[in-house]
Amino acid sequence: MKKVIVLICVMLLSIGVTSAQSRFSFGPKVGVNLSNLYIDAEGVDEGDIVGIKPGLLIGAFAEYDFTPAVGISVDLLYSREGTESNRFDYPSQKGYSYEHKYSLQYLNIPVLVNFYLARGLAIKAGIQPGILLGAKYRVDWEYGAESGTETEDIKNDLRSYDISIPIGLSYTFDYGLFIDGRYNLSLCDIMNQSTKHELELDGVSYHKLKNRTFSFSVGWKF
Repeated sequence: MKKVIVLICVMLLSIGVTSAQSRFSFGPKVGVNLSNLYIDAEGVDEGDIVGIKPGLLIGAFAEYDFTPAVGISVDLLYSREGTESNRFDYPSQKGYSYEHKYSLQYLNIPVLVNFYLARGLAIKAGIQPGILLGAKYRVDWEYGAESGTETEDIKNDLRSYDISIPIGLSYTFDYGLFIDGRYNLSLCDIMNQSTKHELELDGVSYHKLKNRTFSFSVGWKF
């Protein structure tokens, strides 16, 4: 997390040198992700794994407007994603229930083309590479009067990157405040082939595991 904050500060300082030119703008942003995981697997019910998980989104952006109607922007974002389930009763073991959570952390660098439909209102689309910073799997279980929590680091089970296509809308007010909403369409299967092979030995055949994320943020343009 400290490294991410340092990178954001460096980005803001470097952009600030050129911000005197009116076509440049930059600033901080913060928001929330609503994410889950798309799973395509034999022997696994998607409903047993997938659920909406809220997560932090924070970072900085820079934008250059070629014309009043078209611009390009680059973000540097620390993003918490993943999924969390509802509580389930284990069908073959009476009295046993559980819920689980996948917590993924990415450093995302979306590059977007912004098309301004009207003053302040823009539609945007582009490409977003993401670097996996960390990943954990947590299970909270109950069995009768007993309960417990188990946590596992699964970073090595996943690919070190993700690539997605962000599509969204933003509106900038005259005084600099803006709001931004996006959906990130993931192009990558984020599970390692070696992990899939291990799961196949246990009777689970994974075909795809993908991130699905809606993000909503607010920020300030300087």
